[in-house]
Amino acid sequence: GAVPRSGEELVQSVREQCQNRNLTKVVEILRSFEDEEREQIWPAILEDINATVKEIPQKTVTLTCEDAAEMIYQLGRVHTQLKHQAVQELSQVISDFARYKTEELTPLAISRMVWGFAHLCSRSDPLMSVVAAEVVKKIKHFKHEELANTAWAFAKCGLWNDQLAQTLVAQCLEGIE
Repeated sequence: GAVPRSGEELVQSVREQCQNRNLTKVVEILRSFEDEEREQIWPAILEDINATVKEIPQKTVTLTCEDAAEMIYQLGRVHTQLKHQAVQELSQVISDFARYKTEELTPLAISRMVWGFAHLCSRSDPLMSVVAAEVVKKIKHFKHEELANTAWAFAKCGLWNDQLAQTLVAQCLEGIE
């Protein structure tokens, strides 16, 4: 079996990848966290990730929209409330970045991203408006769980619109028949 890794090793690995400006590798590491690791490690790495993500607008670091969506999803999975300024800053940078790239997202990435934002109680009306249009456009490709998570996220954020609601309901009903 694999050699157990320590929390310190994970923290150091994330910090090294942030220094190398390799956010794709950071997201890969975040994806590998077990639940208990996530709770312990996110507080230690949040500032490092936030500082690196803040460089996206200056184009000194690159991030795919899929990885941005996954980063927010993984942050949203932290059960301990991180009432931290860095969470809001990170959410804002990711939101501003993703808003112009939602067409690149798969239905899974869309559902995970909006779920993450909703779980963080981080509401971004401009992003969610663009995402709603993208959901309507890609609705036939959403699986049931993705539809449910997306609907929950929009409802939790209080960002419901008739076209999105009608499209989600129609797709769910079509799946039942």
